[in-house]
Amino acid sequence: MNIADIEDILISTIEGLNEDGVNLFTYVGSLGRKGQPSPLTYPCALVYFVGDDNTRSKPRPVYTLNFEIVIMCRNLSLKPEEQAARDSYVLLEAVEQAINGKRLGIDDIEPWTCMSRDFVDYDNGLITYSIKIQTRHYLNVPVPD
Repeated sequence: MNIADIEDILISTIEGLNEDGVNLFTYVGSLGRKGQPSPLTYPCALVYFVGDDNTRSKPRPVYTLNFEIVIMCRNLSLKPEEQAARDSYVLLEAVEQAINGKRLGIDDIEPWTCMSRDFVDYDNGLITYSIKIQTRHYLNVPVPD
């Protein structure tokens, strides 16, 4: 399984989040491979591969994979800003609970770990948070030439 496949599973997991049959996000996609759509609809989640580290494990290569999920919420109603912030917390926690501690059907990884949840920005009613997640990816043992 490659990075794009893993990213697609993360995207599908977030797309499947709903409350009372209503999707929590109007858009979920890859920021790294496709860029953000124009115009962007809210609330949205953008997933991207941050990087990896070779653990130098032998004979089976093991990489620590890092992904980030950016969650953006716009207060489009007349709700007070405090309510809009609480709504974004619900989305942040829903994404974390859907991924943290799970393998999401991927056989060659360890369960995902939420490394941090961070405030990114607030501008004119648009609040942005990020979730940094990490796993270890076990590759096949290389066959010598």
